[in-house]
Amino acid sequence: MFVSVLFISLASFACAYLIHLPQRSENRKRVQFRLNNLFDKNSIRPSLNVLIIMITYGGLISFIALYGREIGIQNSSLFFLFFACGIASSRLVAGKAFDRNGPGKILTICLVLLIIGCPLLALVQNAIGLRKQ
Repeated sequence: MFVSVLFISLASFACAYLIHLPQRSENRKRVQFRLNNLFDKNSIRPSLNVLIIMITYGGLISFIALYGREIGIQNSSLFFLFFACGIASSRLVAGKAFDRNGPGKILTICLVLLIIGCPLLALVQNAIGLRKQ
């Protein structure tokens, strides 16, 4: 595995070396450093939303194996397989929907699915939700 990663890294290094970027002009407008220049006020609400979602996501990914053991499932790997397949397929569907409809509709659908999915996962008490190996 490490040898294959080495060759993939060398190939990507060679591909990156072939990229030629245009020269940047030096007559850019200089902005003074101030505290109010660091954050855009319009980004506070979306950032708080993402913070709450990522706390949930981090807890889910970190403790799903422990939760599986607690309810009697020693190997919760099937959850991670379905989770990865769900992420990959949602990227395909959500990307196209995002391009067509913009962020508002797709984010609302995703938040509703998150609100439904987390309590459903909490209700899993047997091997039907997390397959027992």
